[in-house]
Amino acid sequence: MIFSGLALIGQMVFQIFILIYKSSDTLFYNCLPLELIFRQIGLQKINDSDLGNALRLILPDAVASMFSLFIYFICKCILQPQPSSQPSVSALVGQLQGSPSPQVRFYKSGSLLIEYLGSGIVLLLMILCGIAEPNVLNMIYFVSFLLAATLWGCGIKFGRWFIAMEVCLLVYCGFHLVAIYLHQFPSIQELWFEREGWNETVFINADNLTNSTGILYRLLGLKTFVYTNCTHPFMLNFNVNLKWTDILQVVAMSLVSPGQHPNYQSMENVTNSSYASPTNQVDDRLNLRIRRRQEQPNKIFEIFKTISLYLAEFMLSQSYNAALIVMMAWSITYHSWPTFLFLVAACLIWMVPQKRDLVLKTSPVFVFYALILLSFNYIYGLDLTSDELPSPMEGKGYSMTKIGLIRRNKHQEPFVDLAIQSFFTLVFILTLRQSRWEASKDDLDFDNLRSDFYLSRKMSGALINGILVKYWILVCSLLFLVMALQESVLYRIIYMILFLYFVITFQVSYQFWRIWVRVFWVIVIFYSMVVLISIYVVQFDEVMVRLNTMNAKSPIILEDIGLRKYSTGELFVSLLTPTSFLIVVILHIHYFQSQFLVISDVNRYSREIDKKG
Repeated sequence: MIFSGLALIGQMVFQIFILIYKSSDTLFYNCLPLELIFRQIGLQKINDSDLGNALRLILPDAVASMFSLFIYFICKCILQPQPSSQPSVSALVGQLQGSPSPQVRFYKSGSLLIEYLGSGIVLLLMILCGIAEPNVLNMIYFVSFLLAATLWGCGIKFGRWFIAMEVCLLVYCGFHLVAIYLHQFPSIQELWFEREGWNETVFINADNLTNSTGILYRLLGLKTFVYTNCTHPFMLNFNVNLKWTDILQVVAMSLVSPGQHPNYQSMENVTNSSYASPTNQVDDRLNLRIRRRQEQPNKIFEIFKTISLYLAEFMLSQSYNAALIVMMAWSITYHSWPTFLFLVAACLIWMVPQKRDLVLKTSPVFVFYALILLSFNYIYGLDLTSDELPSPMEGKGYSMTKIGLIRRNKHQEPFVDLAIQSFFTLVFILTLRQSRWEASKDDLDFDNLRSDFYLSRKMSGALINGILVKYWILVCSLLFLVMALQESVLYRIIYMILFLYFVITFQVSYQFWRIWVRVFWVIVIFYSMVVLISIYVVQFDEVMVRLNTMNAKSPIILEDIGLRKYSTGELFVSLLTPTSFLIVVILHIHYFQSQFLVISDVNRYSREIDKKG
């Protein structure tokens, strides 16, 4: 209140001085050092400005002063002690602390859930601040996210170390916001751009803000949101060349705050304390009302908690499947030799009977490899010129894209690629968390979750599983037909032959079809893997050059087979179709095939009748 009042008084004195003394025009002439100094502390003449800019310069001080005065009087009235015949707050708190009420148990049961939700929001804000615009200052958020997520994946619970990280990050975020705010000052902008080698007579404008070539300016990532011109200092100009990720970064930084960490010790003291009824302080009618509220179970929260725990259980139990799907998705989304290893690993693991145990045991390797790819792409996404980045070895047939380093043009932000790769990495970390949890079995006890909603969830799950068992084979058949009819090339003709064999054997001899259907699906899976890997490898320039040198007719032969080089836009679609078909068939043979053969057995009902007879 004192500061806002002094600012308002100073503003009034300054404007009166400007109006009274005509010589002030020469003293505070535009672009003079004294005028710039006074402008930085918020004292700016308005005699040359229009009404809108004049109100913008004057009203904030007046509004801030009146608002602070209003808050002062409100707080003074609220904090003033007033006699009352109502029961004291301490008495009510004493009663609530005296009995182990359902509300206390309700708080304890939900405190862990609240802690995880708060920590998850903090991690989300970390990664948003880090990947919104890759630079040196934002790298702190990016590294903090990777460190916290990896430690959590290794089985280390969110505790004091995470609280300390949140506090340090909050302090750093405050200094970062202050640096961005100071960068909007005209004097700071002029000093900065003079350091970049600009002439002092060149006025700051939107083009200058965008075309700055200083490497330090681009590495720090301090964006100019507003700027002024000393010839018209009363006009506030907005940088129209800002990207939406610049706004996202500031918003995410403003929302960073420590998550909720409940005090379990205090809750245990509340639960274990003995009941002492303060009948001499609390009215009997109010006491009865409080007890009734305590006895009412909060079913809404119980349902929410059960759903959340079920989702967590489902995500952890199926994390190995998600990891395999992410391997294939990462490889086809970002075509390169490093991601090709993901594709090969996923295809090999899909064929292993005990793939779940294998994925969980090798999850540390996948997490480490994903962190390396993500970190290198973050560094390569810094705002650097082509001369400052490693040059591609085009003469040897290699490019930076083929080794996994993505470089977009000025109109494409690295945020989208980094966000997708961060999500993929988080899935691997979730798999690592599942492996650590199964090794320790001391994190979340999902087996103790028993409630009416849990039983209804099991019934719903059985119903959904029954529907998938019956109709998933139709999805496989539909995608099978799509794979066969897309193009007139050799490998799709083979798909058509396999599809016709599948349909004809089903029509001619159903028993023969049932005997060989599992072997048939294994052959289809193996063939699809060969096709997918072949299409993937042919896209590399060095492979195509090697094949062309072996035979002059190789390009024609490969094109007849269906192995041709696709453009960047066509490549994802061409790889997505066989990948989707492969995943659908693998899910069918691993999860639905056995049950489908049981329910589709024509002799099942006759055997049941014989048993009853």
